[in-house]
Amino acid sequence: MKIAVTGSLGNIGKNLTQLLVKSGHEVIGIIRNPEKALEIESIGAIPAIGSVDDPEFLLKTFSDADTVFAMVPPNYQVVNSKVYYNSIGNAYADAIKKSGVKKVVNISSWGAHLPEETGFITATIPSRLSLTIR
Repeated sequence: MKIAVTGSLGNIGKNLTQLLVKSGHEVIGIIRNPEKALEIESIGAIPAIGSVDDPEFLLKTFSDADTVFAMVPPNYQVVNSKVYYNSIGNAYADAIKKSGVKKVVNISSWGAHLPEETGFITATIPSRLSLTIR
């Protein structure tokens, strides 16, 4: 299976990328920094260099995948984190819908265990993307 992993060199994504490669999957490691391409290649993944806030990049990358691991990387420079998370969520939703990806794993972030006042975890899921949780 060909799997695109966002945050493929992060705390969660790197471990996931390594596990998927070791399990025999073809992994597209999404990274922002072109200087990290050799690191993702050394794991055995294919580097896809771009930003999760670039809808065209996401569409192209997701179109090459059967499955997507989608997480929103933190951005501590943004003024309004909810707006940022909604923006990335919308970009993911559009790329998933247009690319035809059938399987998506979406991971939340800190605060997911709290019922309210969790910051950007309360960002909305785009209504045009119907989600089925199994």
